[in-house]
Amino acid sequence: MAQAYTEIQTAGGELVVIAMSDVQTVQSTIESKGLTYPLLPDPDRSVIGTLYAYAPTDEKPPAATYVVDTEGIVVFERIETGTNVAPTTQELVDAVTQAQ
Repeated sequence: MAQAYTEIQTAGGELVVIAMSDVQTVQSTIESKGLTYPLLPDPDRSVIGTLYAYAPTDEKPPAATYVVDTEGIVVFERIETGTNVAPTTQELVDAVTQAQ
């Protein structure tokens, strides 16, 4: 993720990771792993719930990746399901470049 962060920033984008964890857990993760990109807590899933629909009873909603332009418009979306996997760094860089 650190390499992807650098490449996304070089393309003019910003990476933000949202975790379904509390502030203390997120801070501990940042410190223990030496993360340099923003990792934001969302323990009540309020942010995740506004981005895409999932069943509130889901213990863990599927991972999702979005590229949002400066106007707040989603220009790339990938929700990871059985056959739909995480985007490559190049896919994200391309989406950031096209959003500009």
